Amino acid sequence: MNNIKKAFVIIFLSILNGCSIQPRILEDIQLVTSFGYDYAGKDKIKATINMPITPVVENAPPGNQVLTAIGHTSKNIRQILQSRSPKPLYIGRTTVVLYSKTLAEHGILSLINTLQRDPELGRDLTLAVVDGKVEPLLSFHYPWAEVTTKYMEQLLEQNELQNIPKTNIHDFLFRYYGKGADPFMPLLKKKGNEIKIKGMALFKGDRYVGYIPYRKSFIMKLLFENFKSGIYEFKLKKENHVAIENLASKVDYDVQYRGNQPHITINVNLQGKISEFQSTELIGNQLIKSVEKQADRTITREAKNLVHTFQDLNVDPLGLGHKVNNVTPHFNFSRWNKAYADVPIDINVKIKVVQSGITE
Repeated sequence: MNNIKKAFVIIFLSILNGCSIQPRILEDIQLVTSFGYDYAGKDKIKATINMPITPVVENAPPGNQVLTAIGHTSKNIRQILQSRSPKPLYIGRTTVVLYSKTLAEHGILSLINTLQRDPELGRDLTLAVVDGKVEPLLSFHYPWAEVTTKYMEQLLEQNELQNIPKTNIHDFLFRYYGKGADPFMPLLKKKGNEIKIKGMALFKGDRYVGYIPYRKSFIMKLLFENFKSGIYEFKLKKENHVAIENLASKVDYDVQYRGNQPHITINVNLQGKISEFQSTELIGNQLIKSVEKQADRTITREAKNLVHTFQDLNVDPLGLGHKVNNVTPHFNFSRWNKAYADVPIDINVKIKVVQSGITE
């Protein structure tokens, strides 16, 4: 029995030794923190990788090093780039991957599938489309941060908290392979010495088909998920503008059938505070009721227009098909895809002002 135990221990330790994680010393590898792809003609792509560089001079700020190469596949391009790097390239610290709009119009599933199969990469990887070319965006040194990737991370992170729907590679693939929903991701644009979020890029399958501007992204976020933060501005009367801060919003969907056709109602409840009011009027109960009523009307109108835009483009970023499927026995997705553009969708918005600032 003792010999059997000893043999078992030896086998177990051998297995553990074979499965051990190989250590990586930072000084011996070159970290890639962001990269992206441009369209380079039929069956070709151009990859740009961005790497933080620690200067050898003491107290000098870190910088960026950029390498580019053209090839047919991302793996082949990585091999080409490796031939130009003094250290082994390591992509395990990558947080942002970009695709040019032109490339996204041709389809990007093969490039995203490569990412999901790479064990070095995390599942929370952020994907984004670039209106323009990726290379100049990643190659520029921005005054906002010493490292380009950090600038993009902070830009996307703080906007996902306040103004745009949250998404990552896991969400994109879930929507692509699942039924009843279409993928989306942020749309970036380089403007002068800064990067701005232009809006949300919309996909049908893995192909870019259009976008909604940044100013409408807050409405999309209201319809897509519950969150706390963000500012919504609207006109109350004449030249008086009101800015409401979102303290807590909640969205739910109700699906009812009228005959054989589903009827969808999206209910949005938002508690907020008046963060700015361009008027000399005192903020009393009557004015608060007027603000709530006008905010209800304005957001409802913009939300309906946004949903109609989705239907006109035949994309379903809100996942309405998935929600209808959840309450419909023997649901037919083929029939839904044909009927989606004409499905009646009502939107009810209820704004409750619970704070009105220091002037209350």
